[in-house]
Amino acid sequence: METVKKNISENVKFLPLLGELIKRDFKMKYKRTYLGVLWTLLDPLLHMLVIIIVFSQLLGRDIPHFAAYVMTGRLIVQFFIQATGFCITSFVGGGLYIKSVKMPLYMLPLSKTISALINFAIALIVLVPILIASGVELRLMALLFLVPVLYAFLFSFGIGLALGTWMVSFRDVSHLHGVLATLLFFLTPIFYPIEIIPQSYLWIIQSNPLYRFADMMRNLVIYGSFSTLNDHLICIVCCAVALILGITVFQKGKNSFILHL
Repeated sequence: METVKKNISENVKFLPLLGELIKRDFKMKYKRTYLGVLWTLLDPLLHMLVIIIVFSQLLGRDIPHFAAYVMTGRLIVQFFIQATGFCITSFVGGGLYIKSVKMPLYMLPLSKTISALINFAIALIVLVPILIASGVELRLMALLFLVPVLYAFLFSFGIGLALGTWMVSFRDVSHLHGVLATLLFFLTPIFYPIEIIPQSYLWIIQSNPLYRFADMMRNLVIYGSFSTLNDHLICIVCCAVALILGITVFQKGKNSFILHL
């Protein structure tokens, strides 16, 4: 018990540093840009408009509140892609901190994941008018969207921690992430209903944790329904597996960081 208390107190004292890392990431993202933080609003909006223009005639009639459907799915998937993309370079780009500052190294990918979460929160501003324009009834239950967002955060941090650790030794990880990000985008029902997937391939979509998170958020925000206990258990297991993977890979690889940076 004393060891646990000591570890907690040692980590708590680094919270101001974590805040500075997040602030630095935020400033670097919008450095020398004219629109600054507005890009966080424009990016999902423009992306959604392209999808709606291209696919609304093909699939929009089969999906109620199509614009809201696209936006909610896109926000969750983009958060994961952005968070893990930030985490990949967290150790490689944080060599100065690793060599000169005594700190828990996991705070580097954690700050990146939180930075992506802040971008997600800003992008949510666009979602509200889209929900209204799509004719979605605004319900108090929609506030529970924080539950799937928490799942997505934990899952993204676990995967990002592993990817960032692997990136130190294998720089091909960044290229692989780009390919997998594209694959995950299309394997998650963002602009199409899961009902159009043939039964023989349905397991592929259902094995994708991002589908679970996006579907849970849609049920709350658009349809006003809470997902089943089984869905929550699956999400919790996915988060646990991702965190165990990330922590295991990190613990095995962190001692060799100094040799590769």
